[in-house]
Amino acid sequence: MHFHSIFTISMVLLFTFSPLTAQAQIGYLKVKAGPGLVRIFIDRQEMQPAKKSGQTYELSPGKHEVVAQKRHFISQKKSVEIDENQVTTISFLLTKSTDSRASGSATNQGDLSVITDRPGAVIRLNGRLAANKLTPVTIKNLKTGKWQIEVEHQGITLTNEFFVEANRLNTVRFFFDESKKRDYYSQLRTEQLAQELGRIEALEEQQLKREREEEKARQALQPRLPKMVLVKGGCFNMGDTFGGGISNERPIHEVCLNDFYIDKFEVTQSEYKKVMGHDPSFFKNCPDCPVEKVSWYNAKEYCKEAGARLPTEAEWEYAARSGGKQEKFAGTNTNLAAYAWYIANSGYRTHLVGQKTPNGLGLYDMSGNVGEWTFDWYSSNYYLSSPRENPQGSTGGTYRTVRGGSWLDDEFENRSSDRFQGLPDKSFDFIGFRCAATK
Repeated sequence: MHFHSIFTISMVLLFTFSPLTAQAQIGYLKVKAGPGLVRIFIDRQEMQPAKKSGQTYELSPGKHEVVAQKRHFISQKKSVEIDENQVTTISFLLTKSTDSRASGSATNQGDLSVITDRPGAVIRLNGRLAANKLTPVTIKNLKTGKWQIEVEHQGITLTNEFFVEANRLNTVRFFFDESKKRDYYSQLRTEQLAQELGRIEALEEQQLKREREEEKARQALQPRLPKMVLVKGGCFNMGDTFGGGISNERPIHEVCLNDFYIDKFEVTQSEYKKVMGHDPSFFKNCPDCPVEKVSWYNAKEYCKEAGARLPTEAEWEYAARSGGKQEKFAGTNTNLAAYAWYIANSGYRTHLVGQKTPNGLGLYDMSGNVGEWTFDWYSSNYYLSSPRENPQGSTGGTYRTVRGGSWLDDEFENRSSDRFQGLPDKSFDFIGFRCAATK
């Protein structure tokens, strides 16, 4: 039985653990769609967009409704039956809508504003007189494309070939008086120059602000560096490399990381209190035990005050596995008790940091003692689309990702590839954190 579930129910906490789904039945749906990137909705929930090469989604076996949408194209809907452990492929080729009501706007028309320095000029479009149209005027719903535009005033005719773009107000100007034309463009250049100078000044100010913040972070980080380990970057296969894990640990995929620093120990109660002014821990009066009962937001704020940040999920697993080695637990494949405080030896509480054997990088308690917040938003199917280089997790979500087992978890939940999630504004007596920093 999964101990997280027992503990969560007893504490009446809103917290979900991925191992609950260890026996869940899943199938796979591959959606190919075009033209370009197409929005995909499965059972009315928006998913990652799909394109011609295809996007794969994990779904429960059974019948699902799939809708493909793209602006100015006719939506399509299909029903699909998903079989357990099988990949089902469907395709959508959307066609452009010719009905403005279906697409939300006319896709082949634009408006044209004709302005002259002498009001009241007559307008001809492609040689035909625009009836009752004298400048200045806006002509609605012109077909997109090239137009021959003529304006006539007191016997003088000016001509311009102009391309009308769809779904926007297009503006064309004519000058009968060359001095007014020079004055207009001179003023326009002056305004554009002022805007450009303002933009450059704003960018320079932003750059100076970033540099000041980075320098402040570097200064704040210096006292912490002796307690951190420099992790040399590299590539490794991330995920359920030993088999027997659950679906959110798959597919196994290659990840490459830059060098980074990470704390040798989990942040302790005394360290947290020194920076944040209080100790929120459930297991109090143990200054060198890991701090817990701390939310993701508070963990992030602590690391920021220390000139650091939370590690990404990929950085965490790479560091836990001694630099991406084939390790089932942090530092070992078999003898977990020598490396971790977990349900078999913890006595149902946290312990002093650094008492167990460190992993190959000299990091302590990456398995056991407390689980650890990471930077990433949690997504159960993120590994299907994770980038290879320095992944940062999903772009949004409801939960943040927690890694590493804790004092109340069994061996399965202390595996280096195990992933679970927590609401970022909640705190738990089995979750703490450690900080990381970019080299």
